[in-house]
Amino acid sequence: QLGIGITNKAVFDTILVADTSMQPAGGELAESYSVSEDGLTVTLTMRDGLKWHDGEALTADDVAWSLKTAILTPGVNSTVANTVMSLKGAQDYLDKKATDVEGIKVDGKTITLTFAKLDPNVLMSLTQFAPLPPKYFEGVDPVTLQQAPFWQKPIGSGPFMVNEVKMNEFTTYVPFPDYWGGVAKIEEIVAFPSDGDSDPNLMKNAEAKKLDYGFTKATSDVTALKGLSFMHLTAENIPYTRMLWINHYPRE
Repeated sequence: QLGIGITNKAVFDTILVADTSMQPAGGELAESYSVSEDGLTVTLTMRDGLKWHDGEALTADDVAWSLKTAILTPGVNSTVANTVMSLKGAQDYLDKKATDVEGIKVDGKTITLTFAKLDPNVLMSLTQFAPLPPKYFEGVDPVTLQQAPFWQKPIGSGPFMVNEVKMNEFTTYVPFPDYWGGVAKIEEIVAFPSDGDSDPNLMKNAEAKKLDYGFTKATSDVTALKGLSFMHLTAENIPYTRMLWINHYPRE
């Protein structure tokens, strides 16, 4: 059993993958990628044989649709939002002055992203961006995308797929048999509601021996977990910046 945040990690694959220092380390859904010398063009080549959990093929067009939808969806991760809004034609698409995004082109399994302005975090954004299956969002306004029925039992492309959901109690996950990286060796994951920096359920589930894995940034949780002989703690060295503004505000 582990925190419900496992959905983000196991159910959805991102386009690229990051290493332990949060630097892009290669492709996940993308088999390969390249960046032009000026940093304004990123080319992604998707893997062959990618599938969604419902058995449908995951295509470059699905990824392009997801990127375009991110332009229209409020509340998207700020790093990703800056990346998609830096694409050529993104603002016109958001303002409904254009019916497509000039900076997103698909040719077979290749996606070319062309930027109007340099975004130094584009590769980092692609390690955080998980495409969605378009057919489950037909007729859904992107403004309300995060409230769509899809999220009650989401369909992803990662190594595990959602099996059973009992709202506010637990979710079970089982290996996805057609995962591009091979079938996972864990037969079932049971996730209880535990997630976030200061989740009130983390210690409750840990003390009840319902937590096999979890994470926390709350020092009080760490201290309490140290008192449980059956829990093993590992400190992670994760670079994290809350906010840093440089020359953002005019001097007066």
